[in-house]
Amino acid sequence: MSDLATLQERLNSDPQLRGQFMKGPAAFLKTAGLEVLPEQARNLAQSLTSLTTRQSVVGDLGQVIIKIDGR
Repeated sequence: MSDLATLQERLNSDPQLRGQFMKGPAAFLKTAGLEVLPEQARNLAQSLTSLTTRQSVVGDLGQVIIKIDGR
């Protein structure tokens, strides 16, 4: 995965990949080549537990924004 736009496209088009992200977002992003600090990982995990369909993960990773369309 070379860039965030490609990662976002893949997450939105591949339910299996999206499931992997939802189960372990920090580990998934690390395998995609992104560094996630421990505090960011905790914040992201907390955000995902409160998400509803069609919401976005925003802010927990600073400038990185990943939208998941809930297909």
